[in-house]
Amino acid sequence: TADEDEQHIVRFQVIISYDKLNKTILAELNDRTRQLHPEVRSIVGSKKYLEINTTRKQQELVRELKARVQLIVNQEGIIELFLKEFTVH
Repeated sequence: TADEDEQHIVRFQVIISYDKLNKTILAELNDRTRQLHPEVRSIVGSKKYLEINTTRKQQELVRELKARVQLIVNQEGIIELFLKEFTVH
């Protein structure tokens, strides 16, 4: 996290649900994987513990991540983004 006084480790897995009828989105997601990984880590790493320590705040983070992924892949076929096994230590 971005906390200066205390370090926290955030562990998570991102699951992206997309419109299977949109043939270009899977290709776009695959092509942009190397761009998406550091972008997602950067967003999560920029958050302080108090910005991600509750379910509501994690839902806000999910909305932010989903918007950024859609921007990067330039597609609107992202249905949902989930954070699996999200833990903060």
